Amino acid sequence: MSNPQIFLRFLLLIVATTAVVNADSFTWNKGRSLKDQDRYLDGRIPCEDDNILVETGDDPTVLLLDDDLDASSIYFQENGVIYFGSKASIGDKKGSWQCDKNYGVEDAIVKKEPAPAFFDYRNWRQIDLLGRPVRHPKIHAERVPSSDDTAIFPSTKISPVTVGNQVRLSKLFYAGRVSLYFPIFRFHCVRKFNFQKFTSIY
Repeated sequence: MSNPQIFLRFLLLIVATTAVVNADSFTWNKGRSLKDQDRYLDGRIPCEDDNILVETGDDPTVLLLDDDLDASSIYFQENGVIYFGSKASIGDKKGSWQCDKNYGVEDAIVKKEPAPAFFDYRNWRQIDLLGRPVRHPKIHAERVPSSDDTAIFPSTKISPVTVGNQVRLSKLFYAGRVSLYFPIFRFHCVRKFNFQKFTSIY
């Protein structure tokens, strides 16, 4: 075999390897947990037996409870959704994240926030094959999943997502399952996911 043929085969091997390496995995990093202190007005989390008031707007406020909670009431001003994780329990005992009971019942206010954007790189965490964060620098446009990449929305990171433009993915894992269709809008496809007409994902 001549040197040009060896070089050509070596070059093809490098190109094929690069094509595989360019497919990345990204995990959604934004959650709406009731335990998150940043979620509350002035950082004041609910103590035992307090009221929880959830500010809402035109879009539903989406929250996750995956721990114990002792509250007198949970009140949504207009509309909202609470997802209960496998560890969720209401009323039996206060959560480890809650403060002890106050003298009187007080209000803890969950702030209304816009849904995080799909195309904001700060909302994603790139991971390697072992699930470890990738630390090499990339330009912002390459820090969000694209047509060759895998997007992972973990069940512990419940959140609405503002899309606002076409999204194409190689794979979508939603709450631990590989999706052949998007679970809310249910438009079918074989390999590529094409989110075109929708401005938000809930």
